[in-house]
Amino acid sequence: EGVSTEKKAAWKERLAAYLEVNILPMYQKGTVAEDIHLNNIEDINHRFNDDIFKKTDRTFGIAQKILNLYLKYMWVIDEINFPPPHFPIDRRIQEALKLKPLVSWTKAINSSKDYMDIINRAKESPTAKNFNTLAEMELHEFSRSNLYANLLKSSN
Repeated sequence: EGVSTEKKAAWKERLAAYLEVNILPMYQKGTVAEDIHLNNIEDINHRFNDDIFKKTDRTFGIAQKILNLYLKYMWVIDEINFPPPHFPIDRRIQEALKLKPLVSWTKAINSSKDYMDIINRAKESPTAKNFNTLAEMELHEFSRSNLYANLLKSSN
């Protein structure tokens, strides 16, 4: 709020270029270890939390969502051949996995510890046991919830 369209566009371009040049290649080479993935989220968190966000909005949660969503899309369109280490944490996936308590990804995920608490709970969920990776599990749950939502819309 209160940020010019031009400033937002420049920020998005800078972020996109950084992801494409500095982040994507390491995920294209093979499976990225969890500690490296966490470092990449931290790097994005520090590098791109500038004056486009209010100070209270500067959270690890935004950075994890940016990187994990980007990697999910790159994986789905075959820009990377290996599933990302994690998935984009948001309310929808927490609800699908029946994780309690639900954590606000924009406000309550302020550190790698907060983030890993949710990731570790997801790893232990009964749903995760049916998949090789967390990314595969999330993609299945996301697809299933979208299918259900579309069925509801078409029945009205």
